[in-house]
Amino acid sequence: MVTSRLLRCDVSYCAQSAVHNFAGAAGLTTFKLTDGSTGENSLIASVDSARTTRDALVDGLVVALSALKDPVYEGEIQVRYVD
Repeated sequence: MVTSRLLRCDVSYCAQSAVHNFAGAAGLTTFKLTDGSTGENSLIASVDSARTTRDALVDGLVVALSALKDPVYEGEIQVRYVD
């Protein structure tokens, strides 16, 4: 599961287009974007490890979100894994 303020959609920025383009990535078997009504927006995805890796999908999502140029959060996107 990925949680991030970068997954939000408001008047100045909306990540939905990037996230839905990402949903077609090879090796992604399940995909769900929550609306954040209980906190930060979340992306829940499952990976077919025979087709890709978790890291490759995370890298793809970072590239897609970075291309949107969020006006609130400048700089590189930081990825942190929580076990």
